[in-house]
Amino acid sequence: MKSKLLLICTVFLTTLSIGQTIPTASFSTSSSTLCAKSSIQITDLSANVPTAWSYSVNGVLTSTVQNPEIVFPVAGTYSIDLEATNGSGTSSVFSETILVVATPTVTISGNTLVCSGATSTLSASGADTYSWVSGPTSGTITINPTSNTNYTLVGTSTVTGCMDSAFAFITTIGLPTISVNNATICLGTTYTITPTGASTYSYSGGSNAVTPTISTIYTVSGTDAQTGCSDSVLVLISVSAPSVAANGGSLCSGQSFTIVPSGATTYTYSSGNNVVSPTVTTIYTVSGTDGVTGCTNSVSVLVSVLPSPTIGVNSGTLCAGSVFTIVPTGATNYTFVTGSNTVAPTTSTTYIVSGTDPNTGCPGFATVSLTVSPLPAIVVNSGTICIGDVFTITPTGASTYTISGGSATVAPIISSTYSITGTSAQGCISQSAVISTVTVAGVKPVVTISASVGSVICIGDVLVLTASGASSYSWNTGAITASILISPTVTSIFAVTGTDGQSGCTGGASFLQYVMECTGIEDNQQRTQILVYPNPATTDLNIETSHETQLFIINNLGQIILKKELTAGKNVIDLDDKPTGIYFVYLNYNSELKAIRIIKN
Repeated sequence: MKSKLLLICTVFLTTLSIGQTIPTASFSTSSSTLCAKSSIQITDLSANVPTAWSYSVNGVLTSTVQNPEIVFPVAGTYSIDLEATNGSGTSSVFSETILVVATPTVTISGNTLVCSGATSTLSASGADTYSWVSGPTSGTITINPTSNTNYTLVGTSTVTGCMDSAFAFITTIGLPTISVNNATICLGTTYTITPTGASTYSYSGGSNAVTPTISTIYTVSGTDAQTGCSDSVLVLISVSAPSVAANGGSLCSGQSFTIVPSGATTYTYSSGNNVVSPTVTTIYTVSGTDGVTGCTNSVSVLVSVLPSPTIGVNSGTLCAGSVFTIVPTGATNYTFVTGSNTVAPTTSTTYIVSGTDPNTGCPGFATVSLTVSPLPAIVVNSGTICIGDVFTITPTGASTYTISGGSATVAPIISSTYSITGTSAQGCISQSAVISTVTVAGVKPVVTISASVGSVICIGDVLVLTASGASSYSWNTGAITASILISPTVTSIFAVTGTDGQSGCTGGASFLQYVMECTGIEDNQQRTQILVYPNPATTDLNIETSHETQLFIINNLGQIILKKELTAGKNVIDLDDKPTGIYFVYLNYNSELKAIRIIKN
């Protein structure tokens, strides 16, 4: 070692003695690539004993220290230049290029004020992977500090491998001290929970006014308005109520039941009394009050009404004197108010029938309604007829009748009797038959009428009608003689009734007398614009008319021998086959009837 120092000193002395050389600048770096916000260490390697150093970064003088440590806060490409100087001068610039990559900027977000015992979430951002000093390696962690705590985070970029760190100081806040008293209440009453120690409260029951039916624990949560921290306590609300019990049971409809309660001092009943008589199965409420606490409780009592048998009976209608059998259904044993199920009422009557259910023993009742219909009392007519007449038997007092002859209209030729029975609308038959007597007086006379002339006459003609075949006569004109004299002005019917002097039987006849205007041919033709010729006629009768006309030709006996529709113009009527005599030609147009008398030779 001493020899080396001696050699250096010798060389230095020799150099000084002969003159210095300009330095040759050179250096090395601890790394050519680094993360932003990091530094590199420079080691000077310059030759020829420089006495001064000048380091520039991207042209900016940065350090004059021989071996400086340079920090690069921002990513980028940087050029480090060195100039070394001694007594002989300054060296040429020596350069090295440094690559500075981006460093992630790591931050922590979250609530830094945490209520004691509560949890909070801290979230990391700015890097790709994270490592918390407390151990977790996720970007988000849940914390539950019990005191003020500092949390440290290191974040790394997976691209560059550069890291950054951040810090979060969490301050814990004390919880409010909630105070509330337990209580005992009666069943059915409301209790108001009154807590202290916080600003606002919430209740597990939804409200501070509670009405529990059993002893219940409620949670009361209180929040401090300044810190926002909450805490909760439990409160016990005990419910006091007597243990009320009461008997239930069953009964038949119409019976009464006594409710017997226990477990309290005094009682009230929803029915108003402990003796009840329900008609259907009913639930009653019994409320009991404890004499010491004053608390009440209630119990429901079921009183079942057993079904009574539904008794079915036959009702009906019967005729007076008949027997009716009552046939009940729906039970096993029956009791009849009459003592028997067969009855024979004389008037409409109701009967009560009771029956007992063999399973429940409950009775049931039904009413039998019997309508008694009286027997019809038949009244019938009798009478006298002549042979050939019809007699109508007319019974009364019933709805339908049975007549021995089979029909209500009879025509006996000798005096006869008929037996009639009647049936009412209710189906009751008359007790005995009644007799209708029909007496046959004799044979009716055959009356005829003869006229002194034909049945067709002109206005103003007079004729005699003569009746024959009976003992006495009565005309519709009021006459009572056999012959009457008539001179009608219009076509008329004359009727006569003839009476036999021995039997009193009557017969009748009628006679239709036609009456014509019988105007002159010329006058009639002028007014009606009709020509009828020749008159008298032998074979053909010519009728000329200016319009369609209906034709009737009637003989002297009043018989229509020809009926025809005439057309406007000339119409030829064949009379060749008609006997000689007087005829009447009727022409009808628009309901206007004209008659013309003609002669057939």
